[in-house]
Amino acid sequence: MLPGALSKGYPMPEAGKIRTQLASWKWKFFSFIGGVFLAKSVIYSMLAYNFHVYQWPKAILKTIDSWIKNFIWSGDIHTIRVGTIAWPTSCKSIEEGGLGLRSVSAINRAAMLKIGWCFVSLEIP
Repeated sequence: MLPGALSKGYPMPEAGKIRTQLASWKWKFFSFIGGVFLAKSVIYSMLAYNFHVYQWPKAILKTIDSWIKNFIWSGDIHTIRVGTIAWPTSCKSIEEGGLGLRSVSAINRAAMLKIGWCFVSLEIP
């Protein structure tokens, strides 16, 4: 592990908040598209600040992705159900035939690249 790199347990409180939020929503009260909208708006906004501060470990990002995927397809983060379309296809834009979702790993990588660009170009926000 690199000096200054985050350990696997460091961002777990934030991941716990996401898990609690997903588990608290009752699937029967909204449609499939409502579940997609909730994941896109609420969960991604919960992660936005932390992703612009540090890079999360890949194991936690994969876990959060699986929680979101399970929530969207089955309504429960613990119930694994095969979706109508593959998850990588779901993560494409609506124009490309996806659901407009983004992989949590891709969002974290993009935030880290933005910080790197700001440092290289000396544009400090």
